[in-house]
Amino acid sequence: MFEVRGLLTHGEGSLEPDGEHTIGNVFFGSDGYLTVDLNGFTIYRGDKREKVQEVKFQEPKRWDTTPHMRNFLAAVRSRKHTDLNADIEQGHISASLCHMANISYRTGRKLQFDPAKERFVNDNDANKLISRHYRAPYVVPERV
Repeated sequence: MFEVRGLLTHGEGSLEPDGEHTIGNVFFGSDGYLTVDLNGFTIYRGDKREKVQEVKFQEPKRWDTTPHMRNFLAAVRSRKHTDLNADIEQGHISASLCHMANISYRTGRKLQFDPAKERFVNDNDANKLISRHYRAPYVVPERV
C-alpha cells in the first residue's frame, strides 16, 4: 500500500518534520520497519521498535542527483561495473520490491516469492505480470 499525504502529522516512525515538509516512506516488514526521507534512513525491529541502524544524509546538497549521475557516467566511460558506488543488483532488488507490491495489489492477494528463482510460488497469474510481452524486434532476451 502506498499513501500520499500533504499534511504533517508530527512524524511517522522517525520521519520528523524539521522545518521543511518531510517527504519520506515507511516500509513495514514482518520483523520491523524502515523509515527513509531526505535526512537518511532508520531501521526499527520488534514490538519495542528497537533502533538497529541509522544512516544520516551525507550528500553535500539536498535533492542533488549530480553525484549519482557522475558516478554512473564514470562507470559507463570506464566500462567497469566495479566503479559504481553500489552494485547494480541493489537497484534490481529495490525495483523488484516495488514491482512485487504492485503485482500483489493487481492480483488482489498475498503472494509468496522465491528470491533464488525470482518467481512467485505456485502462482502463474502473478508470474505473468513479472514481465511483459515484447514486440519483435524489440525483445529482451530471457537471460541477459
